[in-house]
Amino acid sequence: VVFVLTGECSSGRNSPDYQVYHQLANATSGQVFNVIKNDVKDILKYIEESITGIESKLVDKTFSPGYDKNVTVSILMSQRMFFTDTHTGYVMITVTGTNPTIGDVIGPSGSRHKTTPIIPGKAEIAAVKVTDTKPGRYYVTIGSTSVTHVVVSAKSAINFQLGFNVFKPKSSKDIVTRPPPKGNVFMGVKLLGSGVKLETVKILGMSDEVIKELKLELLDEKAQFYVTPLFDPPSTMFRVTINGYDIESKTPITRVSPTPISRQDLSTDFVAKVDTAPNVTIDGDKSVTLYVDDPLELTCKVHAYPEPEIIWEDKNLGVVIPSETNIVEVPYDYVNILKVDRVEKNTTYQCKAKNSIGDEVQDIRIKYAKEAELVCKIDAYPSATISWYKDAKPLSSSSRIEISKDNSVVTLKDMQPGMEGKYMCEANNDIERKVFYSNVEIFGVEKPVIDKSVDEIRITEKNNGELSCRILKGIPKPTITWSFRGLGEKRKLKETGETIQLKNAKRHKSGVYTCRAENVLGTDNHEIEVIVEYPPQIKRNVKKKKIVDGDEVKLTCDVIGVPAPTVYWTFNSTKLRSTERKQITTDYSLIIKTTLADTGYYACHAENKLGTDEIKVFLQVYVPVTIEKPISNLVQTLVGRNESLYCKANGYPAPDIKWTFHNAPGAPGKDVLSSIHPSLLFLQKLQLNQHGFYTCRAENIISGSDSITYEVKVYAPPSIQRVYPSKIFEPVGGDLLLKIQCKATGRPTPTITWQKHGLNLRMGT
Repeated sequence: VVFVLTGECSSGRNSPDYQVYHQLANATSGQVFNVIKNDVKDILKYIEESITGIESKLVDKTFSPGYDKNVTVSILMSQRMFFTDTHTGYVMITVTGTNPTIGDVIGPSGSRHKTTPIIPGKAEIAAVKVTDTKPGRYYVTIGSTSVTHVVVSAKSAINFQLGFNVFKPKSSKDIVTRPPPKGNVFMGVKLLGSGVKLETVKILGMSDEVIKELKLELLDEKAQFYVTPLFDPPSTMFRVTINGYDIESKTPITRVSPTPISRQDLSTDFVAKVDTAPNVTIDGDKSVTLYVDDPLELTCKVHAYPEPEIIWEDKNLGVVIPSETNIVEVPYDYVNILKVDRVEKNTTYQCKAKNSIGDEVQDIRIKYAKEAELVCKIDAYPSATISWYKDAKPLSSSSRIEISKDNSVVTLKDMQPGMEGKYMCEANNDIERKVFYSNVEIFGVEKPVIDKSVDEIRITEKNNGELSCRILKGIPKPTITWSFRGLGEKRKLKETGETIQLKNAKRHKSGVYTCRAENVLGTDNHEIEVIVEYPPQIKRNVKKKKIVDGDEVKLTCDVIGVPAPTVYWTFNSTKLRSTERKQITTDYSLIIKTTLADTGYYACHAENKLGTDEIKVFLQVYVPVTIEKPISNLVQTLVGRNESLYCKANGYPAPDIKWTFHNAPGAPGKDVLSSIHPSLLFLQKLQLNQHGFYTCRAENIISGSDSITYEVKVYAPPSIQRVYPSKIFEPVGGDLLLKIQCKATGRPTPTITWQKHGLNLRMGT
């Protein structure tokens, strides 16, 4: 509890009216801040910081005021030590007093630790945050010129919840925050957080002196619930520290109870009491099986006020068995423990309790669907008014509940679940009020229980199957519903019986079928996985595939089948195994880093108990067709000479080579046969009409084609043909024209000139 005070009490800070705040704060590990009004918002920031997350108090100390020099120096320079561990977050240090100071924080390595002010520059409070703490011992110098109160707290991932009970608790639900006024108790500790194991509990006095140390027993590992041995708590206020270690690092862990603890004291409890008739509860099972001579311990819990008288009775003998009653939590909760050293025969023990308000009566058990009466006959003067209640609510007549005219008898007809409970008869007159309880139970009813021995059914595709939801228990008779959960599908089924027929089962019927049995007492569910089995099927892909030599190829095998098929690959009928070059993947694909030798037939085979399937793929590994390029594609020669044109083609499979001749680009071509080898075209005694373009084309149907073209130029010197038998012409005088031809050949085309008497004739004259 944190008190924020503004202003000053007229009686001063030493008066009881002021000191009571400090007393309450100390009792609750809280603090008192006396500030001016303008500083309240800063204090609230600190409070907000302190209540965020789990806080563990490391130091809570008050230093006496001192005004002589030595005491003042001692207080101003007093060293306070605190520890952190692997589960500690940041640390806050708060000092209150007149002109408080917080000095350097010295970490485990001896170096100064960085601090961040939370409340800086205030006259009566100083607070800092220490971040990035590591496990180890820290020192800090604090002080003030008046009474100094220092609190060191840490944000922690580890804390605990503790409580007490006179009987050994089984969980945190069985403990209360304070021990009873007298007697021995067990302490229960629930660990909050993970990664830590607890070992001991220390009981400390208010001056931190160790009163006793108790070992902890791990009672419930999942709930992290520990219990101490039976012990006698101090009669005065005390604190508790819980001690353990980090499981991984083995470093010690200690946490302190946030507030002092004291025994319960009814005299200081000012809460108004409510008169309550006893309500009895038997802890644990009401049916116990033991061997002869085994010990027996039964616990009876009673809620009542004033304090009840509690007894255990052997119903078979009608005698009261000695037992011990203890208070658990004042003023209402009590416990009575019956201890029998040796059990010798079958019997029934009944716990009874009564006080001045009423008593707990025998349980009434009514069979399902039967009838019974609750009788409340009252002898009183003046006459008493009778009222009935069920579970603390007024009871009225209904179709199954009939109350007599004088209210003395309640008839429960056709007993059904929901009618059980605690019935109370209240009798009132002018002199006294009495209540009587009947704890009504129903028997002969039971929650549904389904036979869960079969949780998987396998059906061959196109065959019939049956699902059964066999009810082992259930009164009233449960209703049955079915639901189905398959691949991407979830739906309710229309069937409502104990069996489902699956006719001509298809593979999409595979999935989880849930049977649900329900009655008024509860439900039971059972899941049955239906697996429809069918032979392997491999998806058909390409039948042929080609790949360049040296490239990587992936051959897929997309297979389904239930049960999961066995899948393997063959190459030319020889079974393959994974190698460095050939890898079979988890999805049954075959990945090959190819060579020419990998050309052939590959087959993927799948088989299960219902059949087999396979696919075949012919893989052609090839080398693309290429023709080595000549130094020059131009060949110039003279008429009558021989020339060779080369066409060196590469590729796998070996390509076919064909030559064609074109006398001009784009002109129709004609095939030319090589007389020596397709890769060599030998041109013998070239003539002018062989002048043109020669194309070599290498091709196969697998790896494509390539081509090169040579341009062959055939040259010839000029030559004049003899056109006339005589070189002498005798024209007739008066002829209009004499025409003399000069027919010349040659490549390039020759230039023709005429001369007369050694002189050139000009054309056109």
